Parts: sequence; structure tokens; C-alpha cells
Amino acid sequence: MNQMVVLKKTDKLTFSFSKSFDIKFLAPISSYVDWKLSNGYWDDYNELFHVAKLVDSLLNNPELWFDTHTIIKNNIVVGVLLIVGGKISKMENKYEIIDEKHSLLLKYFHVVEKGKGIGSHWIKNVIIPYYKNQGYNQIYVNSSHPKSFSFYRNFGKLIATYEQNSDNKLFKRTGECFKIELNT
Repeated sequence: MNQMVVLKKTDKLTFSFSKSFDIKFLAPISSYVDWKLSNGYWDDYNELFHVAKLVDSLLNNPELWFDTHTIIKNNIVVGVLLIVGGKISKMENKYEIIDEKHSLLLKYFHVVEKGKGIGSHWIKNVIIPYYKNQGYNQIYVNSSHPKSFSFYRNFGKLIATYEQNSDNKLFKRTGECFKIELNT
């Protein structure tokens, strides 16, 4: 049984996290992949496959830990993101991680209802304060979704760019890497 810890509640949304993992938490990522397929935005990158692979590797690596954060609305998971800690330098080769002991990675951030400020509220008023309170100084995040670049610039500083092939090498995906300072 998953032990969910509620970090914040509004009249419609519950922001919580769990140290244990349940595949149901990934529903917002599945919704996004379905949306891309249904709306002609397929970019040959299956986020659900990649996050499932990441979770499996995290569960089998004693040097890393992760928290699964969710947003619940009407008993349905409508937002998910993973925060990874531990020996995160072994996971990341696009930039140098300064002060690994006080650093985290943000992975697979998805909110079903986009453009309503829910994601910004979540990062600013839930995620950053929670991990700052836990003694962390920075969160690193990478994204290969161009529409998210300006979103992450609102919270952090661009520190690197990268290119990667899509799943079947049909496209080149350009990505950006950001460092979010928690003590500012």
C-alpha cells in the first residue's frame, strides 16, 4: 500500500508525494502520449516507455532514491513528477552537478490540464519550498519539449543544451538543461 504524504491542499487539488511507487501515478504521462498520437503531434518519443525504464533503474539502484509527486483531482492523478536524489552525477552527463549532496533532479513533469497555472503553482509553492526545507540547494531539470523551455526559464537558469535522437532515430530532439536555485 502506498503511503501518500499530502504537502498542500486547495479546494480542488491535492499535492502529495510517495516514497513508494505505483504505476498508476504515471497516468498523466500516458495521457500526454495519447494526446500526441491523437492530435498529430507524434515526435517519435514515448515518454511513458522512458519513465517506466527510469523507474525500474531507480528501484534497482541503491545509490539513488526518488519521490513520486502527484496532483490528485476528484480521486484521479492529473499531475506527476519525479524528484531523484543520491548519486545523481552518475545519471547525468550533460553538465557538472555542483554539491551533489544538496542537489536533486526533476524528471518527467506532466500536468494533464496545461496552461492553467497549475504546474507553476506546483513548482513554486509546493516542490521548491518542500525540498528547500529538506536542506537541498538546487534542482536540475532537462527537457526536450520546446514548449516547456520558457516555463523552466521562469524558475531556473539555462546551463546547457543537448541533442538526442528520437526513439527510432526519425528526428533529432533539441533539449535544454536548467538549474533551479532553491535559496533565492
